[in-house]
Amino acid sequence: MSMIAGGVRLALQHFGLDLKLCSALNSSKEDLYMKKLNAVLYKVEKFIGKIFLAVTSILIFYSAISRFLGYPANWAVDISLILFAYSAFIAADVAWTEDKMMRVDLFVKKLPERIQALVQRINYLLIIAFDIYFLVWGIYITYSMRFRKVGGFHNLSYSIVALSVPIGAALLLRTSIMKFVKELRKGRNNK
Repeated sequence: MSMIAGGVRLALQHFGLDLKLCSALNSSKEDLYMKKLNAVLYKVEKFIGKIFLAVTSILIFYSAISRFLGYPANWAVDISLILFAYSAFIAADVAWTEDKMMRVDLFVKKLPERIQALVQRINYLLIIAFDIYFLVWGIYITYSMRFRKVGGFHNLSYSIVALSVPIGAALLLRTSIMKFVKELRKGRNNK
């Protein structure tokens, strides 16, 4: 166990996060470690999403130039589609974490605060239910695509592409649960 903790500590230090307990936070040691771990996961997600999107753009540009020159690189399009699928789901989780998803709350804002909080909790529960469905469906679709091959690659299963769905759903589910728990804690503190 201490080896795992040491590895987590090194990963956190690599991303510039120290592990000293803040006296300003009224959290247990485990809560602080979870916050730090979530911060690292968020940074890793953001970094991977940026890299995948950049490589996707480069591969599509390369494919267009090589096709123009008479030497089409069909593999580049296939790889860029795989990377784009992953970057889309990662970007969705980053946007959800940063509260940058579109929200229509024109009517909800006119309700009393207590009703607003109830509507928010119901919304989170609906999103969590959708994420669970998406996760289960994604696992099923990944399994069912295991024999289908990607484009010109004879050894690359389409499950690699389909795996982006359950991975994205799991990331979104984690974020949704954290938001729901935060909303519940906020409600308890207001009472």
